[in-house]
Amino acid sequence: PDAQAAARSYIQTSYGNEYVPEDIPVYSSKSSNVQDAHEAVRPTSMDYAPSNIKKHLSKDEYALYELIFNRFLASQMSPAILDQTTVNIESDSFVFRASGSVIVFKGFLAIYDDIKEDKAEQNEAKESSTILPKNLKEKQDLDLKKADSNQSFTKPAPRYNEASLVKELDELGIGRPSTYAQIVSTLLDRKYVELVSKAFMPSELGVEVNTILVQHFPEIFNVDFTAEMEEELDLVAEGTKTYLDMLNDFYNPFSKSLKNAESQSDSNAIKCELCGGEMLIRVSRKGRFLGCSNYPDCSNTKPLPKGEMDAKEKKEPVIAEGVFCDECGSQMLLREGRFGKFYGCSAYPKCKGIKQIKSAIKCPKCNEGNLLERYSPKSKKKFWGCSRYPDCDYLTNYEPLMKDCAKCGSKYLEVRFKKVDDGYEKYLNCPSCKEKFPYEEKK
Repeated sequence: PDAQAAARSYIQTSYGNEYVPEDIPVYSSKSSNVQDAHEAVRPTSMDYAPSNIKKHLSKDEYALYELIFNRFLASQMSPAILDQTTVNIESDSFVFRASGSVIVFKGFLAIYDDIKEDKAEQNEAKESSTILPKNLKEKQDLDLKKADSNQSFTKPAPRYNEASLVKELDELGIGRPSTYAQIVSTLLDRKYVELVSKAFMPSELGVEVNTILVQHFPEIFNVDFTAEMEEELDLVAEGTKTYLDMLNDFYNPFSKSLKNAESQSDSNAIKCELCGGEMLIRVSRKGRFLGCSNYPDCSNTKPLPKGEMDAKEKKEPVIAEGVFCDECGSQMLLREGRFGKFYGCSAYPKCKGIKQIKSAIKCPKCNEGNLLERYSPKSKKKFWGCSRYPDCDYLTNYEPLMKDCAKCGSKYLEVRFKKVDDGYEKYLNCPSCKEKFPYEEKK
C-alpha cells in the first residue's frame, strides 16, 4: 500500500489527475495454484526516477532500472482508451474487412517513449492503412482502386525457448517460479534438448527417453498429473489430506507400471559378453554407445546395434548411365558416402574403383578443372572445389548453376538464400559482377 500511494502521488504530479485511476489497481494471478509469497520487482522509492540517477548507472543498469520503473508505474495508471472501427465491404460473394484504431486517451501508454504526439508521427499515421476515412457510411458504394493479394500458409507452432517454456509451465500450473530455472537446466544438463538459435531442439536421447516414459507411464508423464500434484500438496499443507494417503494414491499404480516396464526391458536386454551384466545406453561427447551396468568393475563397451529401420532407410545405388570404371570397365553406380555422392564400381568389393562426380562448370580460377561437390569431414558442410586440388585451391560455399550471367556473360551463377517473412528464399548471384537474379525452379 505504501508503494501504491507513492506511485499515485508521482503519477498525479508528473502526468495529471486523469491518469490516476479512481480505485487502486488490484491484480490477481492467472493460476489458482500460484503461491503469492512476495511482491513483484518494483522500485524501492519513487524519488529515484530513471532520469535523476542515470549518471550513477551503467548503460545496462540504466536500461534495466528504467524498464522496472516504467512497468511498475504503468501498472498503477489509468487504462488507455482506443476507438476501434471495423468496416465490412461486400462484393458479390466476398466480404473484405478493414479495421482501424485511434488512441483517444493514452493512459499508461503515456509512459513509453514510442507513443509521442509529434507532427512527424501524426502525418505518418494519417498515411497509414490503419486509419479509415471519416466519411464512410453504411451501404455506401465504393470503387476498387487497388487489390493486393498475398498467399499465406499455416505455419507449425514455434519450438519452445526458455521464455515460452516458462510461460507454458505457468499457464498449466506446473512448478513454481523458484523451480522454473531448475527445470530448464535439467533438460540441458542431461542432454535431453539442445539450444539451437535460442530454441530447444530435442536430442536423440531426449526423444528416446520421452518415448519410453510416455509408453510405460502415461498416467504420470502428462501435464494434468503435475498440476494435480501441486493441488494435492496444497491440500496436505492445509491439513485436509494426509501425506500418507497422497503417497499411497501415487505409489500403488506407479509400482505396477514400474514392474511392467522392467519386465519388458529385461526381455529386450543385451548381456555383457565379459561379465554377464546388462548393457546400458550411455552418452559421451562422441555420441551414444552401450556400456556395461557393472562399470567400473567391468569396462566393456560396444556400439549400438543397427535396427531394422536403418536397413530399410539405406538407399539403393543408381546406375550411372554412360560412366564406366577405369580399372575394370564395369558399369559405375551413383553412391552416397559420408563425404557426399560419388561413382563406385558395380563390381565392388572385387573392384574398388571410384570416380568423383564432375560438373560441367569450369573452375573460374584455373579454367582447367571442373567444380566438384565436396563435404567437410569435420563440420559435414557441403562446398564446391576444383577437381585439380591441390594444384588449384579454389572453393566456394554456394552451389554453382550452369547458367550465363545476363550482365557480364559469366558462365555460371551461384544459388544463394535470403531471409524473408516466411523463412528463406532462393536467388541467383553472379560471382563475377555480383548481379542478382530471381531463382526459377526447374519444371
